Parts: sequence; structure tokens; C-alpha cells
Amino acid sequence: MIDFSLLKIELLLCGLIAILFILDLLFTNKKPLHIVAIAGTFITFAAALFFRDTGTTFVGSFISDDLSIFFKILFLLNAFLVILLSGDFLKKNPLYTGEYFILLLSATLGMVLMASSSELITFYISLELMSISSYILSAYQKSNPRSGEAGLKYLLLGAMASGMLLFGISLLYGAAGTLHYAEIAGVISAHAASPILYLAVVIILAAMSFKIAVVPFHMWVPDVYEGAPTPVVAFFSVGTKIAGFAVLMRLFMTAFVGLKAEWGILMAAISAITIIAGNLLAIPQTNIKRFLGYSSIAQAGYVLIGLAMATVAGLSATMFYLVAYLFSNLAGFAVIIIVSGKIEGDKIDDYKGLWKRSPILAVCLLISFMSLGGVPPLVGFFGKLYLFTSAVENGYVWLVAIGVLMSVVSIYYYLIVLKRVYIDPPLDTSPIRASIWENTALGICVAGTLIFGILPILFFDSVVSSVQTFLK
Repeated sequence: MIDFSLLKIELLLCGLIAILFILDLLFTNKKPLHIVAIAGTFITFAAALFFRDTGTTFVGSFISDDLSIFFKILFLLNAFLVILLSGDFLKKNPLYTGEYFILLLSATLGMVLMASSSELITFYISLELMSISSYILSAYQKSNPRSGEAGLKYLLLGAMASGMLLFGISLLYGAAGTLHYAEIAGVISAHAASPILYLAVVIILAAMSFKIAVVPFHMWVPDVYEGAPTPVVAFFSVGTKIAGFAVLMRLFMTAFVGLKAEWGILMAAISAITIIAGNLLAIPQTNIKRFLGYSSIAQAGYVLIGLAMATVAGLSATMFYLVAYLFSNLAGFAVIIIVSGKIEGDKIDDYKGLWKRSPILAVCLLISFMSLGGVPPLVGFFGKLYLFTSAVENGYVWLVAIGVLMSVVSIYYYLIVLKRVYIDPPLDTSPIRASIWENTALGICVAGTLIFGILPILFFDSVVSSVQTFLK
């Protein structure tokens, strides 16, 4: 028997998508769609926050627990903030407003289903729902050749990653005889792992590395980020990354927990390479979206540190860091969306003299970049502190040394941008003003960055409790 109470978030999202589809057909004026999308996403977010039913259904293929609920809250918060930030963009690109919201929420639906998947076919279908919606969103601006190029590149590389994932799943099924995570773990604990099983784990990790954009599967990020619409890039930069880590956490800590000594070392090595490459490649960038693309690659490397530890402290640090990344990164993208919407440019030099044109936006960008760089007392500092502490406790001092050194490098290139914002004379002296929706989203992001930085322990304790429940 199916327990539909466990599916309330998914059903609410499906209902919201259906309502938007009908309204898009009935009304030529698309402005109400934005209000409905904001209200519907907020209601779904509130339902995930306050109504937390746990259990399994669909013969164990779908699980609702503290871990999945935590990630669903992040996915819905990400979608809510991006929808708030999309108003000005849709005024300038009004042709497919309904399709924009439907695709954005469909991708979010795929993410929340991924977080609750405890069987590989369910996970794969959810992943493709997210991915296909993302490919189309990348190419949303049909009149812009860069947007079409971004969508095509994302599609081709994403199809390659999907093929790799299916191949890994088929090898895993051949080696274990099942697709359920818990049953795979039972097979591994009862029998010695075969070479085919090891190969399956490596291939699946490689395929998922594309989704979280870690080296050497990061090549799509700068081009897609540069060409795709800026609100869509903001959505990708947080949503798809967190979805990938949600799957990796559940899959590797459930199905492959018996092999964590092997894949832990592999993840630590990927983490180190990603941190180095992402931070160094960000330095010479001249486009602000490519700049944040490489920054996001480096951030994924930091998140992998906690996952590689495979301990309560490490996984808790990973989850806390993902929250820090959501608020800090979206705060930066909110400023970029507001500024680029007014100046019609994405060059870093376009931000010269932003302090004189909009002091509030300049301060928000400073808070965002310093949090991403790990400067106290912002939330990004405590995220890195928890990650580095867990790594030292597990003997990965060398990885912490790389992380600290590259954090210093990241502060350097963030300051390069901030120099233009605060010191260089402006190219244009006209003030930059944001809409009420954009100010609301920016305020939420900055508040989260500050509050969770000032009072991190209150939130971190609840994260630790969720991880402990998950690992029991």
C-alpha cells in the first residue's frame, strides 16, 4: 500500500506545476504566474519545514527521513529565491514565462525525488527529470546564440554522463543482483567485493562527478554558466550541486558503506584536485559568471572533504557547508542578477564603482564573497572550520593544508573583483535599483549568511542529530 502522506512535497509540486500550466493556457497576461509561482513554492517550502512524516513506501524505493527532508528544504528554498529573482529577467523575456516556471519547478521536483530515492531506477528517473529540465532552461533565450550553445553543450555532456551512469548501474546490478541500496550493502557485507563491483562504483562516482562539477568532469561549467540566463545559472549553481551531494551521501553511505575505505581515499584525491584547479582557474577570468563558475567548482571540492571522511562529523560538516554555500552563493548571484539586468553586461569590469552606484549591493557582494572565501564571522568560515576539523580528526592533514592554502588564494581573487567595486571609478554614475522581489531574495540570503555565521552551533547541532539518525 502506498503511503501518500510521505509524498506531500512531491504532490504539492506536481499540483503547482499543473496550476501554472493551466494558467499559462488561460491568460495572456503572464504577470500573475510569477505571484502564483512564488506563493506555491513558499507554501511547499513551509510544508517541508513544518510537516515531517518519515517512513518508506513504493516497496522501499522511496524514503522520507531527516536527511531527505533536510535536502528538500534546501531545494525548495533555492527554487523560491531564484523565482523571486526572476521577475526582472522575465519582463525582458516574456515569451515563455509559463514554460520557465514549469521547467524550474520540474527540475526541483526531480531534485526532491532524488533526495528520497533508495533504489537506483527511482534515482535515475529523478535525475533525468532534473537534467532534461535543466538542459532546456540553459537554452531558454532562443534568440541568444550563447544560450543555445550553453544548452547544447550541457545536453551533450549530460548525455555522456547519463550513459556512464547507466553503464555503472548495469554493472552494479550484475555484481549484486539488486538495485536497492540496503540490499546492495548486504551483498557487499556478505561477500568479498568483485572487480566488477569496484568498477561499477568508480563509474557511478565519475558520472555523479559531472553533476556536482568536480575535476576532471567540470568542463561544462564555465561555458554553460556564461551562456545560460543568469537566474538559471543561480539555480544550477546551488540546486544541481546539492542534489548530487544528496545522492552521493545516501548511495555511498548506504549501498557502498562496506567499501568506504576505498572510495574515501578516491574522494579525498578528487577533492584536493578540484580545490586547486577551481581556485587557480578563477583568477584570470574576466566574465563574472565564468568567475563564479570556477568558484563553484572549488566549493564542490570543499564539500567533498566531509563526504570523504564518511563520519558523523564529516557528513554533518558537509550538510552545514551546503547551507552556507546556498546563502553565500545566491547572495552573490542576486547582486549579479540585479546589476546585469540594469547594465546588460557580465564583464567583471562592469562592476567598477558599484559602491558609488549602489552601496547596499556593494556591501552584499562583499558579504557573499568573504563568506565563500571563509572569512569569520560569516557562515562560510564555520562551514570550512567544521570540514577541516573532521579531516584532521581522520588523519587528512595534507588535505586540510591544501584547503587552507587555496582558501587564501580564493580571498585574493574575490578581492580582485571587490577592488573594482570599491576603488575603481564607475563607468556609469547612474544609480542601480532593485525590485521588491529582488530585495527580498537578497535580504534572505544575506540574513542567512550572517545569522548562521553568528549562531552556527544552534543549527549545527540539529544537523548532527539528523546525520546520527541517518547512520543508525
